[in-house]
Amino acid sequence: MDQILTALTETQKAELIRRLHERGGEVRQTLLEEARNLLKDVDSHEVAEEIFMDLDMIQVETLWDNSGPTRDGYISPEDEALELMEEELEPHVQQVWDYLQLDMQAEARTYLQGILLGLYRFEHESDSEFKDWAVDIPINLFGAFLDKWREKTGNYSRKTEIDAFCLQMCPKWM
Repeated sequence: MDQILTALTETQKAELIRRLHERGGEVRQTLLEEARNLLKDVDSHEVAEEIFMDLDMIQVETLWDNSGPTRDGYISPEDEALELMEEELEPHVQQVWDYLQLDMQAEARTYLQGILLGLYRFEHESDSEFKDWAVDIPINLFGAFLDKWREKTGNYSRKTEIDAFCLQMCPKWM
């Protein structure tokens, strides 16, 4: 990659994309095609690994610091554990809904499979001390995401594909 491009900050990169998009014509078309190509490149196992790492790196000290008595009442460690996990998962879950809005059904399904597998792996593989405070949260989030998926996707074959994936990859939760 050219040195000038690697020197750009994230804000500058976003501005560059905006400016190229505004140029219109062939430049805009190429930009949109490349964006779609990037979005199509999704692998459930890579997503699962990212989810696992994100959740596994939540520090139990953060939980302890943010739970307990507050000016507004009391935050239980369990409620704070849920909040911390939801914060880590939110951008990933939003990506699934973005894929659905872009009518990229296969990519949405693959990304959701990665989220579900990441939650499953966190529950069954993590040695994190934080996980001890997040009892039942991974399986509850798994079920909630699966229910939301079923609600948002009316296509029966998409529902059965995700169920088949879960039966194979997350058998203890199906």
